[in-house]
Amino acid sequence: MPVQSQSQNNAPKRDIIPRGMVLGLAGLVIAVLALVSAAALTGHDPAGQPGQGMVTAERMILLSASSSQVEILDAEGQFIATLSGREAKFVSGLDRAIQRERKRQSVAASKPLRLQMQDGMRLTLTDPLTGWSAELSGFGASKTGTLARLLDHT
Repeated sequence: MPVQSQSQNNAPKRDIIPRGMVLGLAGLVIAVLALVSAAALTGHDPAGQPGQGMVTAERMILLSASSSQVEILDAEGQFIATLSGREAKFVSGLDRAIQRERKRQSVAASKPLRLQMQDGMRLTLTDPLTGWSAELSGFGASKTGTLARLLDHT
């Protein structure tokens, strides 16, 4: 009986993941790292960024966010709208990102932002001081519709 248990232990073990697949994936990772490094070192611009389209509507706005609501003012400080609930959460999240970038670049926190509607219904929010920009159309119509309506109140 002990001979049988020995023969079972000496059987060749099978790899769970084939060696060829592991080597192939390692080669793929190395190739991607090499391509990204080459692009970064040569200063290649990212190709996935959308180009500047024709501006169909534009407004300079100021955001004033608190814990439960966001007040939106025009560039002169005149009241435009107050947002609350889900709309306020989305816009205050944008405001936090902008304020973080302004703090990182040591720029004044209370300067206006550029809200633009470009052809193709592309809505963008840009900070002219830092160059920070967000393509808002990617967040969905329900979230960006609030800011798009601000362009109608000019």
